[in-house]
Amino acid sequence: MAEITVHVPGNNLVSYALLKQKLNQLHDRGLMDAGLVLVQSHADVPMCQGYISQSELEFGLTKLIPSKFPADLQVRVLGHAIDDGPAPESLEVDLTAFVDRTPLSICAKAPLEYAVEMFSKLGLRYLIVTEEGSGRMVGVIIKKRLVGYLEHLSEHGNDDE
Repeated sequence: MAEITVHVPGNNLVSYALLKQKLNQLHDRGLMDAGLVLVQSHADVPMCQGYISQSELEFGLTKLIPSKFPADLQVRVLGHAIDDGPAPESLEVDLTAFVDRTPLSICAKAPLEYAVEMFSKLGLRYLIVTEEGSGRMVGVIIKKRLVGYLEHLSEHGNDDE
């Protein structure tokens, strides 16, 4: 989870370097259809505030950012700052248009069949998994990984348990 989670501060700006590092980690894992979960802590509980797919993040970081930029380049990922403080002095790029601010979620205690149905009936590419009661994000299910897991189960049965 740490590799695909970005903790976004109250000003909704994240450093370009951090996003680039996270994108490289996604590439290193061999994932093509994954993404990053954007979380903010409310009362010390990390809550999902959005999701940006790997392809959209890559487009944003390579096509929208000038070839020469300052080392402290900030990327806006969740809209305007919460605290309405003074505007940042550094250059900033806005990727909020690429962020899904309402990703669908499922409770961690829900049966696997519910997730399978959500993917098949709603055409989802990912699903956020949340803790029952608190809504704290605990994981992400990616469609390709779920399909691979289900194929593995059908080939090998439940021998792995």
